[in-house]
Amino acid sequence: MLVRIAFLPLCALILPVYGNFTYSYNLSSKEGTVTGYDGTDENVVIPSTFRVSEKYTDEDDGETHTRYHTIKVVSIGASAFSGKTNIKSVTFPSGLRIIGDSAFEGCKGIAGEIDLSNVPSISSSAFNGCSGITSVKFSDALETIGGSAFYGCTSLVSVKTPESLKSLGGAVFYGCTSLEEAEINGTNLNLYWASSVFMNCKNLQKVTFGDGVVGELGWGLFDNCSALKSVTVGRGVTSVPQRFLSRCGSDEEIEVSFLGVISSVDIYAFANHRIKSLNITLSDCQVGNYAFYGCPAVTSENVDFSEIVSIGDSAFEGCKGIAGEIDL
Repeated sequence: MLVRIAFLPLCALILPVYGNFTYSYNLSSKEGTVTGYDGTDENVVIPSTFRVSEKYTDEDDGETHTRYHTIKVVSIGASAFSGKTNIKSVTFPSGLRIIGDSAFEGCKGIAGEIDLSNVPSISSSAFNGCSGITSVKFSDALETIGGSAFYGCTSLVSVKTPESLKSLGGAVFYGCTSLEEAEINGTNLNLYWASSVFMNCKNLQKVTFGDGVVGELGWGLFDNCSALKSVTVGRGVTSVPQRFLSRCGSDEEIEVSFLGVISSVDIYAFANHRIKSLNITLSDCQVGNYAFYGCPAVTSENVDFSEIVSIGDSAFEGCKGIAGEIDL
């Protein structure tokens, strides 16, 4: 017999209590979002599913009945755990797709490694101020890290992003004062808008950008990185941004290597007397004002002047390594 069902309004959907979590959900897709947490557990395990009840009326008998739906947790909502300083660890479900804006911002108690190996998208400020995190295990399918996602994670020692990464926001690792080494990989990852990524990382010593990083790097990447010693940039980068190394304030001598061909060097890019060595290949290159000002690593041998199409004011002023005839 065909049973006709009349559904009650949406407000008849009842959110269950699941370990002090609150949720929103879409009944059609059977997918849900963790929107809040009012528990006191130090070690939080986010469920992979939760159940909701739905009341409906059978039009044949007029009786009200209840049925249940299993909802899959696919996201953590904005500020869902923000400021929960008692939390020491978080276990994420395997089906999670996105961690929302500021989801764990200010959770200073989270310590050690955080396992995000199942999460393809991390939103802006997701772990901002989580000062106890020492390392992050990223997913091999990670595509997005939003701006300031790990801002102020002062115990973070090293980071390596996967080749799947397609978008990286600005100031992602700003103020990570224990960070010593970083490797940024991606696929067609353009960092033009990703400014100040490592700003104020005062212990950062070595940074590598993989071949999947393309176009131009962001402005102010290394401002106030006083321990910087080595920067290697992969084959995909073609343009050096303004003040690339001029404001890193390094106390160390810096070795810089560009593995690709560079067509643009912006203002003050290498205006730093601490640059010890520079490996760079130019082609039809535009050089901005003060681009190499006072850089001791510039010589007649490692810069092919015949490949420069325009030179800005004082671009090579004070470069004492340039000697003999130059071909313009």
